[in-house]
Amino acid sequence: MRVRLTLWYASTIAAILTMFAVTTYYFVAGTLYKTVDRHLAEDFELAVEGIAFDDGGALAVDVINTFQDMVFRVDRRLIEVWSWESRKILFPRGEASMLGEVAIDQVRCDHYLGSTVELSAEQGFFRQYCAPLSVGNRKLLVRVGRSEEKLRAELQWLSLFLL
Repeated sequence: MRVRLTLWYASTIAAILTMFAVTTYYFVAGTLYKTVDRHLAEDFELAVEGIAFDDGGALAVDVINTFQDMVFRVDRRLIEVWSWESRKILFPRGEASMLGEVAIDQVRCDHYLGSTVELSAEQGFFRQYCAPLSVGNRKLLVRVGRSEEKLRAELQWLSLFLL
């Protein structure tokens, strides 16, 4: 009788602890992903503010912004600007993009407009934010990425801690 009662208590406590661990993991993972997505949206806004065309029609992307004596930067290798009409990449030219070489049809920004998605490139895992943009009379498609490596490391540490 005592053995049966002890097994009952042990299994009940194990089930409660397992539910606690799973709930905690998914809550923290959701919070971390929301934080990365918020930072990604901020990076997108910084990149969009820096996009302009000069008098000759050449695209210029300035990814440094200052606000109240603080300097914000977006890694140029994590920004892509596409021409909506010609489906050709306008930025970066001559520099390698960390987001991986893809055609605009593979990016499927028509499906991901204004949303974040996970993509895997040779350099690791990234989340991307992709949205259309009009500059003057030109319609562009802007894609900005942010690394998920830190987020994945934190989730791995959390999963080990909860075990």
